Amino acid sequence: MPSTSMATFGTRLYTRLSSVWIKPTLHKGDASGNYGVRDMTRIVIQRNLSQTTDLLQFLDENGNVLSGVDNAGNKYISGVPTLKECATLVTISAANITDTGAGHLGNATGVVLVPDPAAGSLVELISCVMSYTYATAAYTGGGNITVNSDGGSALTGLISYASSIGAGASNITQFVPLSTAGNTLISAKGFNLVAAAAPTQPGTAAGTVKVYTRYRLYTSL
Repeated sequence: MPSTSMATFGTRLYTRLSSVWIKPTLHKGDASGNYGVRDMTRIVIQRNLSQTTDLLQFLDENGNVLSGVDNAGNKYISGVPTLKECATLVTISAANITDTGAGHLGNATGVVLVPDPAAGSLVELISCVMSYTYATAAYTGGGNITVNSDGGSALTGLISYASSIGAGASNITQFVPLSTAGNTLISAKGFNLVAAAAPTQPGTAAGTVKVYTRYRLYTSL
Protein backbone atom coordinates (compact mmCIF):
# COMPACT_ATOMS: atom_id res chain seq x y z
CA MET A 1 0.00 0.00 0.00
CA PRO A 2 1.54 3.37 -0.99
CA SER A 3 2.37 5.77 1.85
CA THR A 4 0.58 9.10 2.25
CA SER A 5 2.18 12.19 3.74
CA MET A 6 0.46 13.89 6.69
CA ALA A 7 -0.02 17.03 4.59
CA THR A 8 -1.82 15.04 1.89
CA PHE A 9 -3.85 13.13 4.46
CA GLY A 10 -4.88 16.37 6.15
CA THR A 11 -5.97 17.87 2.83
CA ARG A 12 -8.06 14.82 1.97
CA LEU A 13 -9.62 14.75 5.40
CA TYR A 14 -10.51 18.46 5.16
CA THR A 15 -11.95 18.31 1.64
CA ARG A 16 -13.72 14.94 1.63
CA LEU A 17 -15.38 14.56 5.01
CA SER A 18 -18.68 16.31 5.56
CA SER A 19 -19.01 15.00 9.10
CA VAL A 20 -17.16 12.88 11.63
CA TRP A 21 -18.90 10.59 14.10
CA ILE A 22 -17.11 9.24 17.17
CA LYS A 23 -19.00 6.42 18.84
CA PRO A 24 -17.72 4.82 22.05
CA THR A 25 -17.95 1.04 22.32
CA LEU A 26 -19.50 -0.08 25.59
CA HIS A 27 -18.62 -3.51 26.89
CA LYS A 28 -20.23 -5.69 29.51
CA GLY A 29 -20.02 -4.19 32.99
CA ASP A 30 -17.18 -5.16 35.27
CA ALA A 31 -17.46 -6.59 38.78
CA SER A 32 -18.38 -3.19 40.22
CA GLY A 33 -21.21 -2.71 37.74
CA ASN A 34 -19.50 0.04 35.74
CA TYR A 35 -20.17 -0.01 32.00
CA GLY A 36 -17.69 1.11 29.41
CA VAL A 37 -15.08 2.26 31.91
CA ARG A 38 -12.28 0.84 29.76
CA ASP A 39 -13.62 2.18 26.49
CA MET A 40 -14.17 5.89 26.96
CA THR A 41 -13.70 7.99 23.81
CA ARG A 42 -11.38 10.97 23.71
CA ILE A 43 -9.63 13.10 21.13
CA VAL A 44 -6.00 14.00 21.76
CA ILE A 45 -4.32 16.91 19.97
CA GLN A 46 -0.63 17.14 20.81
CA ARG A 47 1.16 20.40 20.19
CA ASN A 48 4.23 20.39 17.97
CA LEU A 49 7.42 21.55 19.71
CA SER A 50 7.65 24.68 17.56
CA GLN A 51 3.93 25.23 16.95
CA THR A 52 2.70 28.84 16.94
CA THR A 53 -0.73 28.35 15.34
CA ASP A 54 -3.97 27.37 17.10
CA LEU A 55 -4.47 23.78 18.25
CA LEU A 56 -8.15 23.74 17.27
CA GLN A 57 -10.45 25.91 15.20
CA PHE A 58 -14.14 25.81 14.28
CA LEU A 59 -14.97 27.51 10.98
CA ASP A 60 -18.17 28.63 9.29
CA GLU A 61 -19.11 27.62 5.74
CA ASN A 62 -16.94 30.41 4.33
CA GLY A 63 -13.82 29.52 6.31
CA ASN A 64 -14.21 32.27 8.90
CA VAL A 65 -13.02 31.33 12.38
CA LEU A 66 -15.88 31.00 14.88
CA SER A 67 -14.03 29.70 17.94
CA GLY A 68 -10.92 27.84 18.87
CA VAL A 69 -8.14 26.93 21.27
CA ASP A 70 -4.72 28.52 20.86
CA ASN A 71 -1.39 26.75 21.31
CA ALA A 72 -1.32 27.63 25.02
CA GLY A 73 -4.75 26.10 25.69
CA ASN A 74 -6.61 29.42 25.91
CA LYS A 75 -10.04 29.53 24.28
CA TYR A 76 -11.82 32.16 22.23
CA ILE A 77 -15.40 32.32 20.97
CA SER A 78 -17.85 34.28 18.80
CA GLY A 79 -15.33 34.82 16.02
CA VAL A 80 -13.09 37.05 18.15
CA PRO A 81 -9.63 35.39 18.40
CA THR A 82 -8.13 38.54 19.93
CA LEU A 83 -10.20 38.03 23.11
CA LYS A 84 -9.31 34.85 25.00
CA GLU A 85 -10.30 33.25 28.30
CA CYS A 86 -7.35 31.97 30.30
CA ALA A 87 -6.52 30.51 33.71
CA THR A 88 -3.51 30.08 35.97
CA LEU A 89 -2.76 28.04 39.09
CA VAL A 90 -0.01 29.38 41.36
CA THR A 91 1.28 27.44 44.37
CA ILE A 92 3.07 29.28 47.20
CA SER A 93 5.26 27.16 49.47
CA ALA A 94 5.73 27.78 53.19
CA ALA A 95 9.16 29.28 52.53
CA ASN A 96 7.81 31.64 49.88
CA ILE A 97 4.96 32.87 52.08
CA THR A 98 7.42 34.55 54.46
CA ASP A 99 10.27 35.21 52.01
CA THR A 100 10.72 38.94 51.39
CA GLY A 101 12.62 38.50 48.12
CA ALA A 102 11.14 39.57 44.77
CA GLY A 103 8.33 37.30 43.59
CA HIS A 104 7.37 36.10 47.09
CA LEU A 105 4.44 37.01 49.32
CA GLY A 106 6.65 38.76 51.87
CA ASN A 107 7.76 41.23 49.20
CA ALA A 108 5.86 44.50 48.68
CA THR A 109 5.02 43.58 45.06
CA GLY A 110 3.80 40.10 46.02
CA VAL A 111 3.49 36.90 44.00
CA VAL A 112 2.84 36.93 40.24
CA LEU A 113 -0.53 35.32 39.47
CA VAL A 114 -0.74 36.36 35.81
CA PRO A 115 2.46 37.46 34.04
CA ASP A 116 2.59 40.78 32.24
CA PRO A 117 1.18 40.30 28.72
CA ALA A 118 2.94 41.56 25.61
CA ALA A 119 3.00 45.25 24.74
CA GLY A 120 -0.38 46.33 23.35
CA SER A 121 -2.24 43.59 25.23
CA LEU A 122 -4.08 43.70 28.54
CA VAL A 123 -5.72 41.34 31.00
CA GLU A 124 -9.09 41.60 32.76
CA LEU A 125 -9.74 39.76 36.02
CA ILE A 126 -12.73 37.39 35.99
CA SER A 127 -12.30 35.56 39.30
CA CYS A 128 -9.66 34.58 41.83
CA VAL A 129 -9.90 31.89 44.54
CA MET A 130 -7.26 31.32 47.22
CA SER A 131 -6.96 27.99 49.03
CA TYR A 132 -4.89 27.90 52.22
CA THR A 133 -3.84 24.55 53.68
CA TYR A 134 -2.94 24.88 57.36
CA ALA A 135 -0.06 22.84 58.79
CA THR A 136 1.42 22.72 62.31
CA ALA A 137 1.05 26.40 63.30
CA ALA A 138 -0.37 29.70 62.09
CA TYR A 139 1.81 32.36 60.46
CA THR A 140 2.26 35.58 62.41
CA GLY A 141 2.71 39.17 61.23
CA GLY A 142 1.16 39.77 57.85
CA GLY A 143 -1.49 42.11 56.52
CA ASN A 144 -4.68 42.09 54.48
CA ILE A 145 -4.41 40.49 51.05
CA THR A 146 -5.56 41.78 47.65
CA VAL A 147 -5.09 41.09 43.96
CA ASN A 148 -3.27 44.05 42.41
CA SER A 149 -2.23 45.17 38.99
CA ASP A 150 1.50 44.40 38.73
CA GLY A 151 3.21 47.24 40.58
CA GLY A 152 -0.09 49.08 40.90
CA SER A 153 -3.26 49.39 42.96
CA ALA A 154 -5.74 46.78 44.18
CA LEU A 155 -8.26 45.40 41.71
CA THR A 156 -10.23 43.50 44.37
CA GLY A 157 -11.59 43.98 47.83
CA LEU A 158 -9.35 42.71 50.62
CA ILE A 159 -9.31 39.36 52.38
CA SER A 160 -8.24 39.69 55.98
CA TYR A 161 -4.97 38.04 56.91
CA ALA A 162 -6.48 36.60 60.10
CA SER A 163 -9.18 34.73 58.18
CA SER A 164 -6.88 33.41 55.46
CA ILE A 165 -3.11 32.80 55.69
CA GLY A 166 -2.95 33.84 59.32
CA ALA A 167 -5.77 31.50 60.36
CA GLY A 168 -5.34 28.41 62.52
CA ALA A 169 -7.26 26.19 60.07
CA SER A 170 -7.46 25.50 56.34
CA ASN A 171 -9.76 27.80 54.40
CA ILE A 172 -10.85 28.81 50.89
CA THR A 173 -11.59 32.44 50.06
CA GLN A 174 -12.70 34.33 46.96
CA PHE A 175 -11.47 37.75 45.90
CA VAL A 176 -14.24 40.04 44.63
CA PRO A 177 -13.39 42.72 42.02
CA LEU A 178 -13.95 46.29 43.19
CA SER A 179 -17.35 47.55 42.04
CA THR A 180 -17.80 51.03 43.50
CA ALA A 181 -16.12 52.51 40.44
CA GLY A 182 -14.76 51.22 37.17
CA ASN A 183 -11.25 49.74 37.25
CA THR A 184 -8.71 51.26 34.90
CA LEU A 185 -7.06 48.43 32.98
CA ILE A 186 -3.38 48.95 32.26
CA SER A 187 -1.76 47.64 29.10
CA ALA A 188 1.03 45.07 29.50
CA LYS A 189 0.43 44.61 33.24
CA GLY A 190 -0.52 41.30 34.87
CA PHE A 191 -1.88 40.49 38.34
CA ASN A 192 -0.06 39.93 41.64
CA LEU A 193 -1.18 38.59 45.02
CA VAL A 194 -0.12 41.23 47.54
CA ALA A 195 -0.07 41.29 51.36
CA ALA A 196 -0.13 44.70 53.09
CA ALA A 197 2.62 43.45 55.40
CA ALA A 198 4.93 40.45 55.23
CA PRO A 199 3.81 37.22 56.93
CA THR A 200 6.34 35.99 59.48
CA GLN A 201 7.44 32.56 60.59
CA PRO A 202 6.77 31.77 64.29
CA GLY A 203 8.99 28.74 64.06
CA THR A 204 6.90 25.79 62.86
CA ALA A 205 4.26 27.19 60.46
CA ALA A 206 4.17 25.00 57.33
CA GLY A 207 0.94 25.99 55.58
CA THR A 208 0.81 26.42 51.80
CA VAL A 209 -1.32 28.40 49.36
CA LYS A 210 -2.88 27.71 45.96
CA VAL A 211 -4.40 30.54 43.92
CA TYR A 212 -6.68 29.87 40.95
CA THR A 213 -7.13 32.86 38.63
CA ARG A 214 -9.41 33.18 35.61
CA TYR A 215 -8.94 36.16 33.31
CA ARG A 216 -9.54 37.54 29.82
CA LEU A 217 -6.63 38.38 27.54
CA TYR A 218 -7.12 41.12 24.95
CA THR A 219 -4.38 40.94 22.34
CA SER A 220 -5.52 43.79 20.05
CA LEU A 221 -7.06 47.03 21.27
